[in-house]
Amino acid sequence: MACCIKDFGGKTVYFIQKEDGSWVASCACRATNADVEVPITSGQADELLSRPDVGGRRIQDILPDLPHQLREIFVTGTTPAEWDYMMRGRLRPKRAYLRFGYVYHQSLLSGY
Repeated sequence: MACCIKDFGGKTVYFIQKEDGSWVASCACRATNADVEVPITSGQADELLSRPDVGGRRIQDILPDLPHQLREIFVTGTTPAEWDYMMRGRLRPKRAYLRFGYVYHQSLLSGY
């Protein structure tokens, strides 16, 4: 597996190429103590890793099929659960975050 790291809004995001050649962007969620794993293409990984902190193509243009809640990770470093906790003062049920790629078991980051 290959791995590259980039910071987005104070959050470390790991770009991991898995053994089957697919890519995932993974980061820790401080609100849930889970990892968020976002499937991306190799082209998206390249563009996100080389994107300047200011300027460049907009995140919604790089990741058009990704829900806005997940794109926020690449803008402010805020995961969906962290956003809920900050704005709502509470978290949603665990199952609500599973659809956003939350992994509550040993993750790809365990080797890094």
